[in-house]
This record gives sequence, structure tokens and C-alpha cells, in this order.
Amino acid sequence: MTPSASAPPIIASYTRLDGTVVQGPSVHDMVKRRPIRRSTRNCPDKLDVTVAKMEAIKARALAGEAYDQQIAEGNAEGNATVQAAIDALVDQTKSIERAVGALKLEHHRLRGFRQPRRAWHKVFK
Repeated sequence: MTPSASAPPIIASYTRLDGTVVQGPSVHDMVKRRPIRRSTRNCPDKLDVTVAKMEAIKARALAGEAYDQQIAEGNAEGNATVQAAIDALVDQTKSIERAVGALKLEHHRLRGFRQPRRAWHKVFK
């Protein structure tokens, strides 16, 4: 896949808990438009896999098997369905991290990103 300057940009939006909306180019669009490694371009595919795995959990729930039943001890099929979604989320996150790195974005440049608070110094006084 080669970068395409002619395609219209994909605008991503996120509504925060306080109701404010953050908008800007999507990571997918930025990755698609940059000449970066092919392995980094698979963010959208990873997202699609994650959505499909989550939909499998939802389908089981709609069929009458609640989430807590899916993860119950002894429910190998339900456990596998949920684990597949977890694995897809982890894989998707790694893909997004690679894309952000390839785009040379720094945490402070990501709108809405907050660095986790590290309070270990308070715990280990």
C-alpha cells in the first residue's frame, strides 16, 4: 500500500466524559499517508479483528450467556471467546504504539493523553 495524498483525510473524534469533543486526523489516516514500514500500516486491520472478537462476546451474551458466565471456571468455550478478545486488544495496542512511534508523535503531542501517575515514591517511603 502506498501513501495517497488524494484521499480525503479521515477525521477521528472522541467525546470525553465531560462532554467535550476532541477531533483530528485519525492514526489510520496519518499512517496511511506516511512512507513507513508495511507492518506498521496494519492498525485498521487490528482494530477490525478486535471488533470482531468483541462482537463474538456480545453474540454469546445476546444468546443468553452473560459475560460472567462466559468467564466462569469450567466454561472453556466462553473463556476462549473472552481471551481471544483480550489477545486482540493487546495486539491492537502494540500496533497503535508502533504507529505512534513511526509517526514520531510524542505523548505530550497527543491531545487528551494523560501520562499515568506514578506514585511509587509515596508507597515506598
